[in-house]
Amino acid sequence: MLFKKKITRALPEGAKICRRGDDWYAEWRTGDGKRRKERARVDDDGTARLLCESRTWYCRYRDAKGCLHEVNTKCADRDMAARVAAKYERVREMVAAGIMTGTEADAADWAHVSLVDHIQAFRAHNEARGLHSNTVKVWDYYLRTIADECRFHRFADVSRVAVERWLLEQVKGGMGAQTFNAHVAAAVSFGNWAVKQGRITVNPFAGIPKRNERADRRRVRRALTYKEAAALLDATRRRPVHDALKGNAGRGEKMDKARAAVSDATLDRLRWTGETRAMAYAVMLGTGLRYGELRSIRIGAVHLDHTPPYLELAAADEKARRGAQIPLQRDLASELGKYLAERRSRLLGDCSAFPGAFNDKALFDGLPEKMTKVFDRDLVFAGLATVKTTKDRKKRIVKCDDSGRTLDVHCLRHTFITNLAKSGVPLQVAQKAARHSSPVLTSNIYTHLRLDDIAEAVEKLPDFTGGIAQAKAAEMGQKNVTLNVAPPAGTDSHNLSVCGGLADR
Repeated sequence: MLFKKKITRALPEGAKICRRGDDWYAEWRTGDGKRRKERARVDDDGTARLLCESRTWYCRYRDAKGCLHEVNTKCADRDMAARVAAKYERVREMVAAGIMTGTEADAADWAHVSLVDHIQAFRAHNEARGLHSNTVKVWDYYLRTIADECRFHRFADVSRVAVERWLLEQVKGGMGAQTFNAHVAAAVSFGNWAVKQGRITVNPFAGIPKRNERADRRRVRRALTYKEAAALLDATRRRPVHDALKGNAGRGEKMDKARAAVSDATLDRLRWTGETRAMAYAVMLGTGLRYGELRSIRIGAVHLDHTPPYLELAAADEKARRGAQIPLQRDLASELGKYLAERRSRLLGDCSAFPGAFNDKALFDGLPEKMTKVFDRDLVFAGLATVKTTKDRKKRIVKCDDSGRTLDVHCLRHTFITNLAKSGVPLQVAQKAARHSSPVLTSNIYTHLRLDDIAEAVEKLPDFTGGIAQAKAAEMGQKNVTLNVAPPAGTDSHNLSVCGGLADR
């Protein structure tokens, strides 16, 4: 059934409302001076609006299940709209005849929707699921990039071969295995969602092979040693004040000085900045918190009076969206308590009547959203990285060791997990402490044992060589006893040799 919907529009400027019988009309003059008259509607509150018909035709039909549908044919011409309606009727008859399944018929209704709209709906679905905002943004970016580069406008245009060809071109251009697999994961997840939603019948991205990330790791992190971690914390604590006092290297009498003129208030602020960042690093080293999770911790989430003391990580702020209670080592909890006391005093000032008034404030204030540049400077000041000048006179921070392993803020989490392994913690416990979904991730990616660590573990094995030496000594002693035994008196040497020969046999 074809029809045009009745819609309303605002009255043109200068229109007059008049009533003729039971109907209302609006009269006005157009821009060229012609008189127009259209039917109108007057609501109970006296508001008048024009009554019009939709520009396009609508179709009302029943599907094979008997459900009534009303769709816009998007056709202004009735004959073209009739063709669209015939298509819906033809689909219904094919489903009734068993030529097409209901799933295929549902997917046919989505065939005209653009791929960009599907991607937008997929993003909204992921946000409603509560996925991490970074995951939602990255997947949306990857999917839009694939659609643009491969020129996919609708699901009918999607080809797995085209996606694989484009990914191969990106690999030749320098794309790493991890980024390659991230694109594949986003595409496959998008296809699976579309199948579950009934938008398509088969996932067109299924079967795209992934690459071996272990054979092509672009950034291999390492764990900090105890001395390196101590040096980093000390340097981080001192660097803000040091950088402010190191003076200027410019020209002129006022610029050439060994120590900059800094007020006491500024020095106190800089000292607190260093204390805050050093304590943040210490908490990451002692808890394995990710940097984003650390920034989400509020003052009210610190429970130092509990046994054991712990940090409350909200589910909305955790990467896995499960939430967790992060236990604190006794010494770390003591230092955190001192920091927290000063943090509260700086917030409250002289007022101590409402100690819980700032529980919703961040535990560590002033931490940047992106920590890369600040952490790199801390590494340089601690002597764990160097600054080199490139050929184009740009400064570059070199923080890789001889094996090509690098350091960044996430290495603090690697250090935490590695120290758990060195302490002899069972793998299952280390996995729970790291909040990993698989022990393979904990042991293969986040645990970094050096030759010294393995040698120390080997030294704890029992000494098997001592038993071998004792067995050899006992065997040699038995042979010596046999050789030293003299033959009895009256024994014929010939008979002895015969006995010996029989014995040898």
